[in-house]
Amino acid sequence: MRVVLDTNILLVSISSRSPYRLIFKSFVERKFELCITTDILDKYAEIISKHSGDKLANLALEVIDNAENTIFANRYFTFNLIFTDPDGLRQMLTS
Repeated sequence: MRVVLDTNILLVSISSRSPYRLIFKSFVERKFELCITTDILDKYAEIISKHSGDKLANLALEVIDNAENTIFANRYFTFNLIFTDPDGLRQMLTS
């Protein structure tokens, strides 16, 4: 089975004391394949570092990066459906 883990799901599953540890443990035991892009890895690093520190983030990403059941996907296009500049959106809509 191939999955993409939401950042928050990964965050709560990497702690050895978490009730959701089964998710990360299942990945380590190769029970599923984790599909990621470089954007997803960057987001994982950002969120895990923010909540748990750089050391844990580096360890978790190293496990993911070196696992045989990690599938790296290439992103070939972007839809640009989310605008980060609401003023630009308003200007575009009123033109």
